[in-house]
Amino acid sequence: MFFDNAKYYKNKAVKSYLKSSKIQAHFLPPYSPNLNPIERLWKWMKERTLYNTYYQEFEDFKHAVFGFLQSISSLDPKSVTRALQSNI
Repeated sequence: MFFDNAKYYKNKAVKSYLKSSKIQAHFLPPYSPNLNPIERLWKWMKERTLYNTYYQEFEDFKHAVFGFLQSISSLDPKSVTRALQSNI
């Protein structure tokens, strides 16, 4: 299994359990946004809603963010996955 570096994955109880189980623990690097799909989604959202854009009112910004999320929710999941993979 792949784990982030949360302390609860490295405590004594988990370490002792992993020694006697078939599970192999692999830890991600401490900071690896390119390995985390949600970080790629946030990057994509910022490119579409923030870059070179000024929002005079918070409501305008909020509508842009919700509009982005609405637009990707109507896409085919496979195309979103491809977009997130290429958006590293």
